[in-house]
Amino acid sequence: MRDSAGCGTAPARRTRLELQLRRETPSVEAYNSLRRSVGWQPIAPLVAEASLAGSLYCVTLWDGAELVGMARVVGDGALYFHLHDVLVASERQGRGLGDRLVRAALAYFEETAGSGAMLGLMSAGGKDGFYERYGFIRRPNGTMGSGMVLYRAG
Repeated sequence: MRDSAGCGTAPARRTRLELQLRRETPSVEAYNSLRRSVGWQPIAPLVAEASLAGSLYCVTLWDGAELVGMARVVGDGALYFHLHDVLVASERQGRGLGDRLVRAALAYFEETAGSGAMLGLMSAGGKDGFYERYGFIRRPNGTMGSGMVLYRAG
């Protein structure tokens, strides 16, 4: 496009408000595409389908038909909750989209969790500070160990 002075103009950028935040579980294909966009390995379709179906809460962020972000909560639905798959497409990071997703997940936790419930997470390397803004605390500390994980081989 050219304006009256003959200068090029950039196409209009979509604003943050045009992105749709939805409480829904994405398709396995959209989920794996988003995982690939952040450098994570895709999950085998049957495993991904079962994992997504086991979510207590899933929030997605869409730009038209494109999944650009998501977060989900798993757990027992009363006392123990875990935040997983907080993902924002790599080209969309740094624009507050992760904040929108985490705030939606925290709202679900506040509405659902019983007294004394906990919401845990395992942050990706270098992302601890992002989660501390919401009240998450680092481990280990004076009262809690570092936490552990066990992976099944294969």
